[in-house]
Amino acid sequence: MKIGDFGISKRAEEVSSTLKGTWGFLAPELLGLIKAGNESRPRNAQAADMWSLGEIAFRMLTGEPTFGNVGLLAGYVQMPENFPSNALFAHGVSIEGCDFLKRVMIPTPEKRLTAEDALRHDWMEPQRSPGSRPFSTVFERYEEFSYSEADQQF
Repeated sequence: MKIGDFGISKRAEEVSSTLKGTWGFLAPELLGLIKAGNESRPRNAQAADMWSLGEIAFRMLTGEPTFGNVGLLAGYVQMPENFPSNALFAHGVSIEGCDFLKRVMIPTPEKRLTAEDALRHDWMEPQRSPGSRPFSTVFERYEEFSYSEADQQF
């Protein structure tokens, strides 16, 4: 499955010419704010997914959208050095966390972190241990939560 946002998903091999998604989670190239690809090179769906990942993470960390309206997003596209890091710092996000989000939300799709590079980012280091896959602790905690006694009482 390919996840675009929580409301829309599709199989990666399916090709659609119709843009679908929630505006706050769509990458700037999908909104037409920057040129992405050309006729001979299609849009990079994985780069757009990385943008969406950044938006999801930003909202989880701050409780607010990265860019409250399309005008703020357009301003960021024009001046990428104006990423809203202050909102992250105000919520206790580390320098590494801010760097991660900046790098998955770079306006230019070709410059964004790939999923593989994101997993190797310093902010992911606490999730890695020798011989384990990233996020194994998160998955273990999820399984513990899923099978808790509280769930079984319903």
